[in-house]
Amino acid sequence: MKSTKHKTISISACVTLFALVMANISSLLDRSIMSLLVDPIKRDLEISDVQFGLLHGLAFALLYSVMGVPIGRLVDKYNRMRIIASGISVWSIMTALCGMASSYITLFLARVGVGVGEATLNPAAYSLLSDSFPRQYIARAIGVFMMATYVGVGLSYILAGALVNFFGGHDAVMIPVLGETSTWKIVFFIAAIPGFFIAAGMLCIKEPRRTGLRYNYESKESVSVSTLFDFLQKNKKSLITHLFGFIGGVAFANGLLLWSPTIIHNNHGVPIGEVGQEFGVLLIIVGGAGPFLGGWISDFMYSKNIASAPIKAAILLSTIALIPAVMFTWMQSIILTYILLSLVILILTAQLGLAITALQVITPNELRGQVSAIFLLVVNLVGVGFGPALIPFIAGFFSTSYGLNMAVSIVGCMAFLCSIVALAMGISAYDDSDQSMSLS
Repeated sequence: MKSTKHKTISISACVTLFALVMANISSLLDRSIMSLLVDPIKRDLEISDVQFGLLHGLAFALLYSVMGVPIGRLVDKYNRMRIIASGISVWSIMTALCGMASSYITLFLARVGVGVGEATLNPAAYSLLSDSFPRQYIARAIGVFMMATYVGVGLSYILAGALVNFFGGHDAVMIPVLGETSTWKIVFFIAAIPGFFIAAGMLCIKEPRRTGLRYNYESKESVSVSTLFDFLQKNKKSLITHLFGFIGGVAFANGLLLWSPTIIHNNHGVPIGEVGQEFGVLLIIVGGAGPFLGGWISDFMYSKNIASAPIKAAILLSTIALIPAVMFTWMQSIILTYILLSLVILILTAQLGLAITALQVITPNELRGQVSAIFLLVVNLVGVGFGPALIPFIAGFFSTSYGLNMAVSIVGCMAFLCSIVALAMGISAYDDSDQSMSLS
């Protein structure tokens, strides 16, 4: 393992991190805004819970995942700030188009477009942060970036909840030029606005120098596909166990984000607008703290020369989360429900940051965008694409009114057990990959 000698963090690195945080907040605001609009969208478009789950998940993940791979190749060679700025513009336009949808198909296609735009952000951001921060700070830097994920989601709940309360149950209002417009469509229009300003700001930030190079980056051509496959083959055990160690948590997290407000509303009778604002604040505070917590634990382990620090940190957190994940939907007290749910979200968000950090540590610079994109391809198709629909699908096998509670307990239990087993099986392989990268 390389020396952990202290290195300073530059002002330019902090500026880059701040800009990426703003972009991430915008992306999650646009992506998650519909989570509190379940009833009006279902009513207007006449769709089922499973269809809504696919609309929220699969529609977004479809091209978000697939486009990540070719975008990853661009990220590994070209100006990453410009790539991100272009993506922000696309997802903001498509979010506004969600507010113009008049059918399930048109809303589905607009959501696909949001996914295409957002596919640019994560591979480019992870690569930028790995180049901007010293090794002993990478996990925390990525953790701060991932904190913005749940700040954005939390803001989406707060915004949607506030608008639901503001419109006072009205299904539609009169808007100049547009005429009578459904209130859920107005939410999409408002959510799209910040992205255009953030995209302009990204173009003003200088690209950092690339570090961790292993191949001939100065060549006019991108690193060959055969080089990528050679890397994947040599590190297949660490990469496969890494994938299975985190994919269940991503599916569970996306299911919780969509269905937790509905479950709290059903179990405790709290108005959905109020639930949205409470859940939004919870996500901002707890979800925002999770990635930083995971990064701090990993960096602390690394500073103590503990091998496979991100992986061992994730195993520890999964073990802690197992029982709260199974129990939180069954609490009679709403306070206990929120306490246990907060712990689960804290750990799920911490794990997501650790998953990304672990990949950056063992991947050469010239392949980081592509390897991150491949990871996101699989994780998002399964986790984001089917996670929101998995919970109501399993709930359908139970005839009681507590079907959603049962489904959440089952999915949560399986997600964390899978994480513990898969990551434990891959520790030695991951350590070998880390050592190989350190010696290159």
